[in-house]
Amino acid sequence: MRSWNEIAIFICAATAAGLSSALGVLASHDRWSNLWMRAEAWVDARRSEMFAGFSARRLLMGQAMAVGLFLGLSFLTERYGLLALAVLAGVAPPIMLVRTCRKRRERLEEQLEKTVFDLSDALKAAGGVGEALARVAEHSVAPMRDELFLVLREVRFGVSLESALEGMVNRSKSHGAAAVATALSIGRRTGGDLPRILEEMAATFREQKRLEGVLRTKTAEGRGQAWVLGIIPPALIAFLSVSNPTWLEPLWSDPFGWIILGTGAVMELLAVLLIRKLVAFSG
Repeated sequence: MRSWNEIAIFICAATAAGLSSALGVLASHDRWSNLWMRAEAWVDARRSEMFAGFSARRLLMGQAMAVGLFLGLSFLTERYGLLALAVLAGVAPPIMLVRTCRKRRERLEEQLEKTVFDLSDALKAAGGVGEALARVAEHSVAPMRDELFLVLREVRFGVSLESALEGMVNRSKSHGAAAVATALSIGRRTGGDLPRILEEMAATFREQKRLEGVLRTKTAEGRGQAWVLGIIPPALIAFLSVSNPTWLEPLWSDPFGWIILGTGAVMELLAVLLIRKLVAFSG
């Protein structure tokens, strides 16, 4: 076991050398530079969708440093269980970003019916779409409130209402919001009975939500099977490792055991993904 002074010196030197090498590679190779820029763009798109204040570059740099730190500690302390933390540091931030954006999108879809109804009522009393949106935004909750206030702020800075609504659709990636934005744009240009159109659209959203609930109930058993299929094998391996460690020893020490573990993990993952694909239409 190495001393903590040696570990600290090694980590500082490895971090400095790693960052210098990474900057050199990114500066000299367009391929890696483009890959880094695409990663930043991907994170920045999710960050703007969540209205988050962190920087995409800082998040990626922190993630890379965390992975390098755990890898270095695993090598120096010879505790290879830290490799799992390195993998977690590499995959957890993107997964959390995707899950957070999906949950925000679901909340936005849930609020869409009430927002359209309120907008229809506001249009009957207000003089225009902009004033109606302002009234609805004051009584809305996040995330719909944030989207509407941003639309109104862009309109005040000179952006057309159609462009501001299109920006909201691009951020939220909501099909319902796209339908509402299209209806508002067409209604303003043609001068039709926009409140009545919005009322019918809100009724459509309510019926769609009811049907999605029915489908979700019908496919609950399939989703439960996916969870069971994904949890039982790792739990069984953990139980056997604790109760009788020598019984599974060949799986960890023999190359043929590694092949069995890898094949089983791949088949397990494919089975879970297939079940989720089959029931994905329920939302």
